[in-house]
Order: sequence, then C-alpha cells, then structure tokens
Amino acid sequence: MKQKKISILLLSIITTVCLSGCDFGSDAQIQYTLSDSQTVSTSESPTNMTMPGFKLQLIDNDSYYSSDSLNDKAVYITFFTFWCRACVEEMETLIRVQNSYADRKFTVIGISVEKENRSMVLKMIRKAEVIYPVLLSNGQIEKRFGGISIIPTAFLIDQKGKVIKKYFGPPKESTLRKDIEKILL
Repeated sequence: MKQKKISILLLSIITTVCLSGCDFGSDAQIQYTLSDSQTVSTSESPTNMTMPGFKLQLIDNDSYYSSDSLNDKAVYITFFTFWCRACVEEMETLIRVQNSYADRKFTVIGISVEKENRSMVLKMIRKAEVIYPVLLSNGQIEKRFGGISIIPTAFLIDQKGKVIKKYFGPPKESTLRKDIEKILL
C-alpha cells in the first residue's frame, strides 16, 4: 500500500512538471526579460545566425510554404504546440502584431512542433482565429534553428535573413513591437 502511494505521488509530480514546462507566468517572464526592451538571447549570439531555408507543409492543407517567399520581409517565427498555455497567450499578441505590420513587409509564422496531433493544432488555431501562416515541423527545422528546448521559442529575423533576436517564452507585446520597429526602419 505504501509503495502504491509513493508511486502515485511520484507520478503526480512528474505529470505536474511535464504539464507546466511551457508555462511562463509573470514570475518566469522576469527570468527571461532583463527590461521591457531587452530579452535574454542564447549563449550563441543570434546575430551571427541567418535564417535557415525551409519548405514546410501548411497545417490547414497539403500545400507547402517556402522560406523563399520571405525575400525582403522581416519575420517573427515562433515554435509552439497546442497544449502550451503560454503559446495560446502568445498567439493573441501575434495576431495583433500581424495586423499592425502586415503592410510593412513583415509577417509572423508559427511552426507547430506537434506533428502527430495535427487536428488538435488546427482546432487551436481556428479557435484563436490565427491569421498568419502556421506550418508543420518536419522534425529537422528545430535543429536547423539551433535547437528548441523551451516552448514557445521564437526568432525575429530582418529583411536580409539575419536572426536579430531569440525569445524564450512569449515576449511582452511592447518589447516585440519595439524590436520590430527597429528592423523595419
């Protein structure tokens, strides 16, 4: 009986850790944000990285989206999954940002790292009324961006394909807008 209780307790702890792994509440946001305008980047400087080329399937049909279509556009690429509460919160911000900057050669792209649950991701993006392209990971794109260990992780890329900034967790909308304004000048 005691072993059963210990097993249940252990399983509960593991489940809690797994399910809260993507949750970046206000306390966790402080961990990744130095100030309202500076987000911590990875140890490898993103400014030395260029956006890797890709051709990925759109989540809502069988057609493909190529990075070649991004010529001369600034882009915010976010890696997300349907079960992540922070990802849902980020989507709300990204929809507003996409609406604000779409006519200024800027776009948002979402890449779902959840390959097996396409229907759940579709349900999520339809419910959120996502207006930017959402692509399915091919299992290699995360590696080509240097690896993704936190969801959401995003990259701000300028019009020349240079990675300007890497974000861990959803950035504050004001921070993201300031960063976008800097590269759209």
